Amino acid sequence: MKNEPMENARLFFKKLEKNGGSWVHFPNDTTVAFGAFIMKFELMEGDTLSGEILGSSKSGDTILFWTIREYHDAKKDSIFFEQKGGYGSASGFSFFPDALKRESHFKMTYSNGTMEMHKDTHTFLNDSTLLTKSQIFDDKSQKWIKQPDATWTFNHTIKK
Repeated sequence: MKNEPMENARLFFKKLEKNGGSWVHFPNDTTVAFGAFIMKFELMEGDTLSGEILGSSKSGDTILFWTIREYHDAKKDSIFFEQKGGYGSASGFSFFPDALKRESHFKMTYSNGTMEMHKDTHTFLNDSTLLTKSQIFDDKSQKWIKQPDATWTFNHTIKK
């Protein structure tokens, strides 16, 4: 039996926030100034997911990039996605084909005024691994451009 979209969202959110909701991605690219990226999630009242995306620099500093909120928009019967930070903001919608997958479509507006359309797919590979596949729409070619995948793992200790 297939769950309703909101039930899929609730189940997905519960998996994200389990045991404190911290997920870590260690980039393979050694030219990146950050040794790790961290996502932290908490399920709030009313089926709202609240979160942060941070970077842990190689020198040990932790920097907040984004705050995230996802919630049910009853008027549109959709899951609304918003992201805010010093680098800009994003808004759009998330879709949950099942309890293990979230597809977010959003417009990112950077602090310098440039805008991009993004599609991110987050899929639980198991209880402790989450795969992110991202694409950015290229206005010139009118095609979606694949970005590097990110594998997030659960339960890592990162200096704060």
